[in-house]
Amino acid sequence: MKRMFLLLLVLFVSFLSVAGAQQSATKPPVGTPSQWRHLRANQNSGTTGMAAANIQSNPNQATRIWELGIFPGGTWAGLTDINDSGVLVGLGDVPPIGSNGFGYTHTLLMPLFGPNAGEWVDLGTLGGEQSNAGWEEPFPVKISNTGLVTSHSTAPDGQVHAVAWTKESGMIDLGTLADSGDGEYPNYNSSYGGATNKLGTLIVGWSGVN
Repeated sequence: MKRMFLLLLVLFVSFLSVAGAQQSATKPPVGTPSQWRHLRANQNSGTTGMAAANIQSNPNQATRIWELGIFPGGTWAGLTDINDSGVLVGLGDVPPIGSNGFGYTHTLLMPLFGPNAGEWVDLGTLGGEQSNAGWEEPFPVKISNTGLVTSHSTAPDGQVHAVAWTKESGMIDLGTLADSGDGEYPNYNSSYGGATNKLGTLIVGWSGVN
């Protein structure tokens, strides 16, 4: 697949602040914010889950690891970012499971604290079947301290677009360079969100030819 990439956008967006998790939990939390320093994938019988390592401040103490599992009914999950409130985001598949043994790839979220600690949240798509269909590169999902998530999703026409998500707004299509009306980029019909700042007011990403 031929791709030409160009810096897509520096969007100043104003979203409502959403942490997605509270420090006061109604059930035992899995660690504390200051203790979370490392995430790694855990391979187990061909199924990828996520393991989170709790690094103690005392180097003589043993490291504790919690298996976070996968989305209910799915087969794999890969978490790529965490904010200061202990909310994790990444990608994973959700039912139904196809003949290839995998489900549809969606952007996922999991709070580590609060009443919904340890529960997976499916952020959905723009209407297409898979959030990362057609892309070979492992584009990470990012989350700000206000709860704004930047990712990518498949639109109904099959093209992948950069997206932003908050609890209040749901998933918002950030478009592509082709949507900008600039005559230099009429074929730049795909994009993805690459990062967001901690305040959730800045999103950067790329647009290319798919």
